[in-house]
Amino acid sequence: MEKIKVIGIRKYNLKGKDSLKEVDKLQRLAMRLRRGKPFFPVGVYRFKTFEEEDLWRMKILTGKRPEFPQ
Repeated sequence: MEKIKVIGIRKYNLKGKDSLKEVDKLQRLAMRLRRGKPFFPVGVYRFKTFEEEDLWRMKILTGKRPEFPQ
């Protein structure tokens, strides 16, 4: 069995209520950047393949408004 080499150790200093405050700040920033719009349009969408859904999702995440599948 091969040994795993650990380069560094990630440390989290956030405990209890402090972590929730940091998450709240991040969520508020995301909403401000999106100007209150949700990340994905609301509704049910059907795709023929997973690849088609992946392309649609990437267009949404990059800010392009794709045509909606029928």
